[in-house]
Amino acid sequence: MKFKRFGFMLLVVLLLGFVGAASAAEKVIFTDGLEDIDAEANVPKGWVVFSNNNGDYGSASKDIVRSGSLSWFMDDPSSTASLGIRSPKIPAEAGKIYRAASYVFVLSGTANLYIEFWDADGARLGPQSTKNTVRNEWEEIFVTKEAPAGTKFVSLILYSQQTNTGAHYFDDVTIMEID
Repeated sequence: MKFKRFGFMLLVVLLLGFVGAASAAEKVIFTDGLEDIDAEANVPKGWVVFSNNNGDYGSASKDIVRSGSLSWFMDDPSSTASLGIRSPKIPAEAGKIYRAASYVFVLSGTANLYIEFWDADGARLGPQSTKNTVRNEWEEIFVTKEAPAGTKFVSLILYSQQTNTGAHYFDDVTIMEID
């Protein structure tokens, strides 16, 4: 009986240690609820326009929100132009693994999320993307990639690609370093 109890307790301790180690391995290096909008630029503070469809690259919205009071809404009616916004560039290191994540609520079309890496001269290195798989509910989408040689910064893009038409909301974005 004592052996069974010891074995059970050992299993619990090992499992708790594993769970603790797994959660400690992800370090959030950037997070934005897309709440703080730069009135002059009409994008979240620190963000820049990545591409636009005749001047439209999305807007803050109170209509469908995952947390806080705002989300970022993109309504893309054109299959010949893209639109998107890029996060600030965050210091990063080559060889480390990073994950960009965002929650999306897609009404139609496809919502894309890119992770990008940058060298010291501002050259873009090996971007990678992902997209939503469901509609009409919040879904977390993420893309994970090892930072290529020469990486000094990481950023993400909330995006509606050129061939896409659709309407979708983004909220609660993060970039994490994975140990």
